[in-house]
Amino acid sequence: MVKIDIYHNICWSRYKARVLSALHRLANGGADEVCFFQIADTDGERVSLSGVELDYHQYPHELLFPEAYDKLPAWRVVSTLFSRVFRSDADMILIPGFDRPEHWAMLLAAVLTGKKRGTFCDSTPHDRSQSALKGVFKRIFFSRCQGVFCYGQRAREYLLHYGVPAARIHQRYQAAALPDGYTA
Repeated sequence: MVKIDIYHNICWSRYKARVLSALHRLANGGADEVCFFQIADTDGERVSLSGVELDYHQYPHELLFPEAYDKLPAWRVVSTLFSRVFRSDADMILIPGFDRPEHWAMLLAAVLTGKKRGTFCDSTPHDRSQSALKGVFKRIFFSRCQGVFCYGQRAREYLLHYGVPAARIHQRYQAAALPDGYTA
């Protein structure tokens, strides 16, 4: 049996809730154990858009911080996530991204304890301007992961640009959280 810990930044993201719910259904019938952790409820950018709709989360998960992500002290998030990954008995850690200090802390804890690691990548070459220095750090981060999950062709191109071997890229189509009963 393989144990996988999957971390995600915020509960607010309905499309990720659908993805994680589907993953839970798939894993539920298998021999592997998958545990889900939501870091925070929401963040300041999304509070004005809508509240968190937990109906989309059809999987068991632990909420680490029941507050807005961007209101949390960075040291608290970094130390909590490093400690959780370091103490985890999981065989693999799925890190929610690569651009925040806590993602690097999680990567470090997984490397130090010999856990396999992967990350999500929703970025594309057109999201923000790219810099050479940031590019070096992205290459380092991605090179320490056994797999990267992305959505769509542009995200795949982004990963290839930063040196991720095609065999380590797990691409799915864009995800949307459509209401139950939605028909085209």
